Amino acid sequence: MVDAYGEYEQLTAFETYMGDVLDVPFKAVWRDPDEPGHAERIKVLGVISGADERKGVMLSVERKGKPRRVEADQVWVDDLNDRNAIILSDYRAWWQINGAYL
Repeated sequence: MVDAYGEYEQLTAFETYMGDVLDVPFKAVWRDPDEPGHAERIKVLGVISGADERKGVMLSVERKGKPRRVEADQVWVDDLNDRNAIILSDYRAWWQINGAYL
């Protein structure tokens, strides 16, 4: 169990948790929030250390054959029952509520 007093400590706890339990690499879809309808296939390689207060947990991905960084709340797994999909869904729910307070 982790004690997290405040949104930033909760964010870093999520980052640590995701780094420990995401089963990488895995295929996913990146949805760019600035381009409605945009969805691009990616491969998630891992969690990047050093959560950003403005962007949240960052993931290392392969996008169009090149290494990139994307925000974890913008990544979706097709099979909603997949362990990685559930972890990302839980994070997105937390980020939507708490991200604005960081």
